[in-house]
Amino acid sequence: ELGAAIGLIPLIAILEQVAIAKAFANGKRTDATQEMIALGVGTIFGSLFSSMPVTASFERSSVQAASGPKTPLTNIYGGILVLLALGFLMPSLAYIPKAILASVIIPSVIFMVELEELKPIWKSRKIELLPFGVTFLCCLFVNMEYGILIGAGSHLLLLAYIGNRPHPELIRLPVSLIS
Repeated sequence: ELGAAIGLIPLIAILEQVAIAKAFANGKRTDATQEMIALGVGTIFGSLFSSMPVTASFERSSVQAASGPKTPLTNIYGGILVLLALGFLMPSLAYIPKAILASVIIPSVIFMVELEELKPIWKSRKIELLPFGVTFLCCLFVNMEYGILIGAGSHLLLLAYIGNRPHPELIRLPVSLIS
């Protein structure tokens, strides 16, 4: 019944975790391996309590970053507020249309769109925009799961294509090094 989702859920969770870590790093270097370990430990710990798979959330992270947190404890405060809202406000919030919820989330996420990154890629190697275009169009017209899968596949094919077409250069060594 799950089909392709069995393999896509961990892939999407890892990609989302690393992307969010890089988006909110504020210029600091992020380690993708450390993010994957944290995701795995969180998922294993959560499985002890029959929880859903642990993933990061662009929406929650962007709303939190926009509010200007001063301490990592804001995650705990946010979790407590979510639990209180689920416990007491759920009957009232159930009738809010998804479009209104999107209008709250979109302004906090819009700053993460970095269209200025496309210009240097366009100037250097136009073919490297191909996975971006394929992923965007597939997510728009097919669905999100297959769009990400097709985009990752197109990127792997592009890497194989570029890797199999080396650009040799002739380097002249000084005469003293040859003899």
